[in-house]
Amino acid sequence: MIFLVFLPLLSLCSQYAPYTPIAANPISSGFASFGVALKDSTAAVFQNPSLLVLHQQDYLSGGAGFTSQGSDSSAVFPNFAYYNAWQQSWGWGIRLRKDFSRSFSRQNLMATHSAKAFFVYSLGDLGFSIDLGPSIVFRYGTQSSYSGQISLAASYTWKSWIFAFSYMHPGKYRFEGYRGSDILTEVLPQRLLVGTSYHKDDGLLYLEAARHFWEKTSFGLNGIEERADFERGLGAELSFSGGYEHCFSTWLPLRLRGGLEWGGAYDADGRNLRSLGVGLGASFLFPKDAKDPDRLGIDFALKDYSVFAKKGGREPETQFSFALNYHFGKIFTIVEANESSNETWNEELYPQRKKSKE
Repeated sequence: MIFLVFLPLLSLCSQYAPYTPIAANPISSGFASFGVALKDSTAAVFQNPSLLVLHQQDYLSGGAGFTSQGSDSSAVFPNFAYYNAWQQSWGWGIRLRKDFSRSFSRQNLMATHSAKAFFVYSLGDLGFSIDLGPSIVFRYGTQSSYSGQISLAASYTWKSWIFAFSYMHPGKYRFEGYRGSDILTEVLPQRLLVGTSYHKDDGLLYLEAARHFWEKTSFGLNGIEERADFERGLGAELSFSGGYEHCFSTWLPLRLRGGLEWGGAYDADGRNLRSLGVGLGASFLFPKDAKDPDRLGIDFALKDYSVFAKKGGREPETQFSFALNYHFGKIFTIVEANESSNETWNEELYPQRKKSKE
């Protein structure tokens, strides 16, 4: 009789553990990372808005992504972001993105979406941001209640370097009528990101460490709370990524990037399935004029876990993403106009921090 009481809880473990975080933008995916220290607006608006003050412009982005595993493909998930450079040191915006996902188990499908407002403030070379808003989880055909989600981020620009970190608390969720008649409560993992990028001439070098606090997650089924026994160590809990980007100043400015992720994912039993992920990405810029700050860009990326897949490791899959973005509005910082469009492109992508004239 006691065994029958705990049977629903035991069967829940296979639906609880094996979901993975999503970068939600093609710039970060191209580096096989989350992009916490990337100055590019598309990466910054989704992972570290404190870096948006470096651009001093309004920004609009829309995109989508999906995951492929063999002949199966997940549903397409959209993302959207808007940033308003209200003043030289202040800004605000909104963003919609996917945070966690499991796409290919017919019984264990899971997706988390959040819509948040964020606020940005800069103090010299220091930037700060806070974002908060509702988040919702879809699991096993059931929709959770809304939960508050909060993120904090900061960045420091020093010469050609950017140092940054961010922290996210995804919240606690409650499912009514889970699997028909059960009540499920779930706490998702908190995340800490630390990264640095080095900008020099036409290149960008990037390094990042990600820590997911799976040991603080929990779930409760019909009032019985349980914590999964996750295997600790490098992989799903702690991962590292690094990459390089190069800018080609041609008639159509092009950026190509690539990266590697040393990480992993958990299986249904909480085993740490280590893996090596590969990221590839490209970005195009469409300027109307060398001296016109308004510009349109498009980004593509894939992040693949099948090239180096091995038996007993993470299930192979490939994540695809793209974004269309537009920078517009007045630039607050007064900068000498360049005579060459190539110089304008390079300074925009890989600048020392721009200073106002005295």
